[in-house]
Amino acid sequence: MRIVGLALVLFLEVASAASIVISDSAGFVHSNGGFVEQLNQSSPAYFTTLDSFSLGTFGWTFTNTTGSTLNNVKFFGFLDADIDRDINTFFNEYGAFSSLSLSADAPAGAIAATSWQIDEPGFVFGTILNDLAAGTLQNANFVSSATPDDVSLALGFLIGDLEPGRTAAITLRISPTNIGGLQQIDPDSNSGFYLNGYATVSTLGEQPPSDVPEPSAWALCAAGISALLFLRKR
Repeated sequence: MRIVGLALVLFLEVASAASIVISDSAGFVHSNGGFVEQLNQSSPAYFTTLDSFSLGTFGWTFTNTTGSTLNNVKFFGFLDADIDRDINTFFNEYGAFSSLSLSADAPAGAIAATSWQIDEPGFVFGTILNDLAAGTLQNANFVSSATPDDVSLALGFLIGDLEPGRTAAITLRISPTNIGGLQQIDPDSNSGFYLNGYATVSTLGEQPPSDVPEPSAWALCAAGISALLFLRKR
Protein backbone atom coordinates (compact mmCIF):
# COMPACT_ATOMS: atom_id res chain seq x y z
CA MET A 1 0.00 0.00 0.00
CA ARG A 2 2.88 2.36 0.74
CA ILE A 3 4.29 1.84 -2.76
CA VAL A 4 0.87 2.45 -4.33
CA GLY A 5 0.40 5.59 -2.23
CA LEU A 6 3.84 6.92 -3.15
CA ALA A 7 3.20 6.24 -6.83
CA LEU A 8 -0.11 8.12 -6.60
CA VAL A 9 1.57 11.11 -4.95
CA LEU A 10 4.27 11.20 -7.62
CA PHE A 11 1.64 10.93 -10.36
CA LEU A 12 -0.35 13.82 -8.91
CA GLU A 13 2.79 15.95 -8.61
CA VAL A 14 3.69 15.34 -12.25
CA ALA A 15 0.12 15.85 -13.42
CA SER A 16 -0.14 19.16 -11.57
CA ALA A 17 3.26 20.47 -12.72
CA ALA A 18 3.04 24.02 -14.03
CA SER A 19 3.38 24.65 -17.74
CA ILE A 20 6.25 26.94 -18.83
CA VAL A 21 5.86 28.47 -22.27
CA ILE A 22 8.75 30.44 -23.75
CA SER A 23 7.41 33.42 -25.67
CA ASP A 24 10.82 34.77 -26.65
CA SER A 25 14.52 34.47 -25.92
CA ALA A 26 17.48 36.37 -27.32
CA GLY A 27 21.18 37.07 -26.99
CA PHE A 28 22.79 40.50 -27.35
CA VAL A 29 26.50 41.14 -28.01
CA HIS A 30 28.20 44.48 -27.39
CA SER A 31 31.80 45.65 -27.72
CA ASN A 32 33.33 48.93 -26.50
CA GLY A 33 29.86 50.17 -25.63
CA GLY A 34 28.52 49.59 -29.13
CA PHE A 35 25.94 47.10 -30.36
CA VAL A 36 27.41 44.19 -32.35
CA GLU A 37 24.74 41.53 -32.90
CA GLN A 38 21.38 40.22 -31.73
CA LEU A 39 20.73 36.47 -31.72
CA ASN A 40 17.46 34.54 -31.43
CA GLN A 41 16.13 30.97 -31.50
CA SER A 42 16.48 30.86 -35.30
CA SER A 43 20.14 31.84 -35.26
CA PRO A 44 22.65 29.13 -36.30
CA ALA A 45 24.54 29.98 -33.11
CA TYR A 46 21.59 28.89 -30.91
CA PHE A 47 21.88 25.66 -28.92
CA THR A 48 19.50 24.01 -26.44
CA THR A 49 18.75 20.97 -24.31
CA LEU A 50 15.32 22.22 -23.20
CA ASP A 51 12.81 19.42 -22.65
CA SER A 52 9.05 19.38 -23.24
CA PHE A 53 8.57 21.23 -19.93
CA SER A 54 10.98 24.02 -21.04
CA LEU A 55 13.48 22.91 -18.40
CA GLY A 56 17.17 22.58 -19.21
CA THR A 57 19.70 24.80 -20.95
CA PHE A 58 19.80 27.11 -23.92
CA GLY A 59 22.17 29.75 -25.22
CA TRP A 60 24.23 31.15 -28.06
CA THR A 61 27.78 31.27 -29.31
CA PHE A 62 29.48 34.28 -30.85
CA THR A 63 32.72 33.98 -32.82
CA ASN A 64 34.91 37.00 -33.53
CA THR A 65 35.34 36.90 -37.30
CA THR A 66 36.35 40.56 -37.69
CA GLY A 67 40.08 39.91 -37.98
CA SER A 68 40.86 42.18 -35.02
CA THR A 69 40.33 42.02 -31.27
CA LEU A 70 36.95 43.06 -29.92
CA ASN A 71 37.44 44.92 -26.65
CA ASN A 72 35.20 45.03 -23.59
CA VAL A 73 32.76 42.46 -24.94
CA LYS A 74 29.46 42.02 -23.10
CA PHE A 75 27.09 39.12 -23.78
CA PHE A 76 23.47 39.35 -22.56
CA GLY A 77 20.76 36.70 -22.35
CA PHE A 78 17.02 37.47 -22.37
CA LEU A 79 14.03 35.24 -21.54
CA ASP A 80 10.31 35.98 -21.77
CA ALA A 81 8.40 32.96 -20.42
CA ASP A 82 4.95 32.44 -18.92
CA ILE A 83 3.77 29.96 -16.30
CA ASP A 84 0.34 28.33 -16.79
CA ARG A 85 -0.54 31.02 -19.30
CA ASP A 86 -3.62 29.23 -20.63
CA ILE A 87 -4.97 28.65 -17.11
CA ASN A 88 -4.49 31.96 -15.32
CA THR A 89 -3.15 34.43 -17.95
CA PHE A 90 0.42 35.73 -18.32
CA PHE A 91 0.21 38.98 -16.35
CA ASN A 92 -0.29 37.59 -12.83
CA GLU A 93 3.38 36.74 -12.19
CA TYR A 94 6.30 38.44 -10.50
CA GLY A 95 10.07 38.14 -10.25
CA ALA A 96 12.66 38.00 -7.49
CA PHE A 97 16.44 38.37 -7.43
CA SER A 98 18.33 35.40 -5.96
CA SER A 99 22.09 35.84 -6.59
CA LEU A 100 24.75 36.27 -9.24
CA SER A 101 26.72 33.23 -8.12
CA LEU A 102 27.64 30.51 -10.61
CA SER A 103 25.25 27.60 -10.87
CA ALA A 104 26.52 24.15 -9.89
CA ASP A 105 26.73 22.96 -13.50
CA ALA A 106 29.15 25.73 -14.53
CA PRO A 107 32.49 24.40 -15.82
CA ALA A 108 35.87 25.45 -14.46
CA GLY A 109 36.79 28.95 -15.56
CA ALA A 110 33.19 29.92 -16.31
CA ILE A 111 32.16 33.58 -16.02
CA ALA A 112 29.27 34.46 -13.70
CA ALA A 113 26.67 37.09 -14.54
CA THR A 114 27.49 40.60 -13.35
CA SER A 115 24.23 42.39 -14.19
CA TRP A 116 20.52 41.58 -14.24
CA GLN A 117 17.04 42.97 -14.76
CA ILE A 118 13.47 41.80 -14.10
CA ASP A 119 10.95 43.79 -16.12
CA GLU A 120 7.77 43.81 -18.16
CA PRO A 121 8.88 42.90 -21.71
CA GLY A 122 8.01 46.23 -23.28
CA PHE A 123 4.38 45.76 -24.25
CA VAL A 124 3.16 48.18 -21.57
CA PHE A 125 5.92 49.85 -19.55
CA GLY A 126 9.11 47.74 -19.53
CA THR A 127 12.42 49.05 -20.87
CA ILE A 128 14.32 45.76 -20.76
CA LEU A 129 14.67 45.29 -24.54
CA ASN A 130 15.82 48.89 -24.98
CA ASP A 131 18.31 48.38 -22.15
CA LEU A 132 19.60 45.18 -23.77
CA ALA A 133 19.99 46.98 -27.10
CA ALA A 134 21.91 49.73 -25.27
CA GLY A 135 24.10 47.18 -23.48
CA THR A 136 23.27 48.22 -19.91
CA LEU A 137 21.00 46.41 -17.45
CA GLN A 138 19.63 48.26 -14.43
CA ASN A 139 20.14 45.63 -11.68
CA ALA A 140 16.55 46.21 -10.59
CA ASN A 141 13.22 44.40 -10.28
CA PHE A 142 10.31 46.26 -11.89
CA VAL A 143 7.79 43.43 -11.48
CA SER A 144 7.86 42.55 -7.78
CA SER A 145 5.26 40.67 -5.75
CA ALA A 146 3.60 44.02 -4.99
CA THR A 147 3.04 44.73 -8.70
CA PRO A 148 2.58 41.45 -10.60
CA ASP A 149 2.44 41.59 -14.40
CA ASP A 150 4.02 40.00 -17.46
CA VAL A 151 7.59 39.05 -16.47
CA SER A 152 10.80 38.88 -18.49
CA LEU A 153 14.34 38.25 -17.25
CA ALA A 154 17.83 39.24 -18.39
CA LEU A 155 21.39 38.44 -17.30
CA GLY A 156 24.58 40.16 -18.46
CA PHE A 157 28.10 38.70 -18.67
CA LEU A 158 31.42 40.54 -19.00
CA ILE A 159 33.56 38.65 -21.51
CA GLY A 160 36.43 41.12 -21.80
CA ASP A 161 38.66 41.16 -24.90
CA LEU A 162 37.82 38.60 -27.58
CA GLU A 163 40.65 37.88 -30.02
CA PRO A 164 40.03 36.98 -33.68
CA GLY A 165 38.85 33.40 -34.09
CA ARG A 166 37.83 32.95 -30.47
CA THR A 167 34.25 32.06 -29.50
CA ALA A 168 32.27 33.35 -26.53
CA ALA A 169 29.16 31.51 -25.38
CA ILE A 170 26.43 32.02 -22.82
CA THR A 171 24.60 29.03 -21.40
CA LEU A 172 21.37 29.73 -19.51
CA ARG A 173 19.52 27.16 -17.40
CA ILE A 174 15.82 27.06 -16.49
CA SER A 175 15.31 25.02 -13.32
CA PRO A 176 12.44 24.41 -10.87
CA THR A 177 15.00 24.32 -8.02
CA ASN A 178 17.10 27.14 -6.63
CA ILE A 179 20.20 27.55 -8.80
CA GLY A 180 20.65 31.25 -8.05
CA GLY A 181 20.16 33.92 -10.67
CA LEU A 182 16.61 35.21 -11.09
CA GLN A 183 13.31 33.66 -10.05
CA GLN A 184 9.87 33.93 -11.68
CA ILE A 185 6.77 33.02 -9.66
CA ASP A 186 3.14 32.37 -10.54
CA PRO A 187 1.26 32.78 -7.22
CA ASP A 188 -2.00 31.39 -8.63
CA SER A 189 -0.26 28.14 -9.60
CA ASN A 190 2.02 28.22 -6.54
CA SER A 191 4.86 27.47 -8.92
CA GLY A 192 7.93 29.07 -10.43
CA PHE A 193 11.38 28.60 -11.90
CA TYR A 194 14.91 29.98 -11.69
CA LEU A 195 17.06 31.33 -14.52
CA ASN A 196 20.82 31.34 -14.11
CA GLY A 197 23.79 30.69 -16.32
CA TYR A 198 27.42 31.30 -17.20
CA ALA A 199 29.66 32.47 -20.02
CA THR A 200 32.70 30.74 -21.47
CA VAL A 201 35.43 31.72 -23.93
CA SER A 202 37.03 29.09 -26.15
CA THR A 203 40.71 28.79 -26.97
CA LEU A 204 41.70 29.22 -30.60
CA GLY A 205 40.42 26.32 -32.69
CA GLU A 206 38.20 24.93 -29.94
CA GLN A 207 34.72 23.82 -31.01
CA PRO A 208 31.75 25.78 -29.60
CA PRO A 209 29.22 23.98 -27.36
CA SER A 210 26.60 21.81 -29.00
CA ASP A 211 23.24 20.44 -27.90
CA VAL A 212 23.95 17.17 -29.75
CA PRO A 213 25.36 14.61 -27.27
CA GLU A 214 28.44 12.62 -28.14
CA PRO A 215 27.89 8.87 -28.71
CA SER A 216 28.41 6.79 -25.60
CA ALA A 217 31.00 4.02 -25.34
CA TRP A 218 28.21 1.42 -25.33
CA ALA A 219 26.76 2.86 -28.53
CA LEU A 220 30.13 2.75 -30.25
CA CYS A 221 30.70 -0.81 -29.03
CA ALA A 222 27.28 -1.91 -30.28
CA ALA A 223 27.97 -0.36 -33.68
CA GLY A 224 31.27 -2.22 -33.89
CA ILE A 225 29.68 -5.56 -33.01
CA SER A 226 26.94 -5.04 -35.60
CA ALA A 227 29.54 -4.35 -38.26
CA LEU A 228 31.48 -7.51 -37.36
CA LEU A 229 28.34 -9.65 -37.50
CA PHE A 230 27.46 -8.22 -40.89
CA LEU A 231 30.91 -9.01 -42.29
CA ARG A 232 30.80 -12.54 -40.85
CA LYS A 233 27.44 -13.23 -42.56
CA ARG A 234 28.88 -12.09 -45.87
